[in-house]
Amino acid sequence: MHRELELFQQLGYSAAELLKLGSYDMANYLGHSDRGSIEAGKLADFFLVPGNPTEDLKAIKTISLVSRSGVFYYPTEVYPKLGIKPFTDKPLVRELTQ
Repeated sequence: MHRELELFQQLGYSAAELLKLGSYDMANYLGHSDRGSIEAGKLADFFLVPGNPTEDLKAIKTISLVSRSGVFYYPTEVYPKLGIKPFTDKPLVRELTQ
């Protein structure tokens, strides 16, 4: 999918437009009204990248954390098990206390 987004960028879409198309717009298209944007009561699946993907779309190729259903996954832990050298460091994650 990363390469597909790069190709759309070559057609003139901005990085910010492509990120919206791939998240918010796709969730709406698929009928997932509880996903695609950050709001209270919505599912909070996300990924963390170093840099700003709205300025440089290639930043999405360096994912350092994925959150899915409240569980954090780190490529630095998963990739070596698949024989892949990680391309980012594990981010520092602190638990919020209320």
